[in-house]
Amino acid sequence: MLDHTWVLSSDLVSEHHFVYAHQESNRIPETLGFDPTTLGFASSVTAGLQSTTFPSVASANRLSALGPQGGLEADGGTTYEYAASLSFLKGKHSLKFGFDYRSLAEDYHINQLVSLTGNSNFTGGPYVEGLANEPDSGSGIADLLLGTGTVTSGIIPGIHTVHPYYAFYAEDEYHVTPKLALTYGLRYSLELPDVEGHNQYQTWT
Repeated sequence: MLDHTWVLSSDLVSEHHFVYAHQESNRIPETLGFDPTTLGFASSVTAGLQSTTFPSVASANRLSALGPQGGLEADGGTTYEYAASLSFLKGKHSLKFGFDYRSLAEDYHINQLVSLTGNSNFTGGPYVEGLANEPDSGSGIADLLLGTGTVTSGIIPGIHTVHPYYAFYAEDEYHVTPKLALTYGLRYSLELPDVEGHNQYQTWT
């Protein structure tokens, strides 16, 4: 943060400041770099992926979740702010005028996992009342190995969004008596929607 205060006269003061703030959130799976094709998956499931991990296995009845629950993630946010104000005294009034500008940017880079999902509500054993009606093995992991599971993968492109914020204000502190002051003012704020740097992001509300 950079701040500067300028005393123009005994009853007139100018102040302005610049602020820069940045934060990051990085998550790295323990199995980063594992090649799913070594388990027998077709190379098409990893085509185009920027990173690979051990596959994520979920939604198979009687089978605990396996593998990472999130891919390689590198997110960040940057905020720039410039604000200025002018204060002056006039009789019993302490007047202040100013404006505030902020630019708020966010970056999202989340690589999608290769994931396996069971298709059926698998049972814990054969359908003893009618084996002819039993379409699956009765074991979630067995059905996945037999090929009845669904394999998904894909590319989630990184996005960069930014939106500006503007504010203007005026206020007055009126000293009614030496022990009583009345403060009032007006502020107008305008925060515009996000704009994606590569036109790859949409939101409907």
